[in-house]
Amino acid sequence: AVEADKLRISALKSFAENLKLQNLQNPNDLPKIAENYRKILGDWQKSADEIGEALTLQQLGQTLNSSGDIKEAVEYYNKALNIWQNLKIETEIANALNMRCYANYRMNEYQKALEDANAALKKYREFGDKTGESELMMLVGNLYLDLGKRDLAVDLYNQ
Repeated sequence: AVEADKLRISALKSFAENLKLQNLQNPNDLPKIAENYRKILGDWQKSADEIGEALTLQQLGQTLNSSGDIKEAVEYYNKALNIWQNLKIETEIANALNMRCYANYRMNEYQKALEDANAALKKYREFGDKTGESELMMLVGNLYLDLGKRDLAVDLYNQ
């Protein structure tokens, strides 16, 4: 138990430091950030901390998505989503679906993106997350524009 606690503390400190670096949004730092998240992920897994693991999977996915490794990002989003679903943490399920939606959108996988968007929107509405809902509606509006469905996009933007 003591060793697991030490790993958790170390992982948490490293996660916070890496998040700060990630928030600076320097594209040159992305490979280092991804490598750091992979190391942190191992610590969370060794300490059996599923919440830390899922959060790190999502941040690793975000980093890979930003660097253009979108398919790999989706793999990490899927892993995080599975953990959130097992833990039944609805807000994080919605967030993981939202992240995967954006990645699928970037890969022109519009049907998959719409499925994730609809599932995430339902959850955001269930617990009243207006910010998550509005950000996702903007993304879906952009998706509809790309599909040539201007009227649907305008309706979403107006909401």
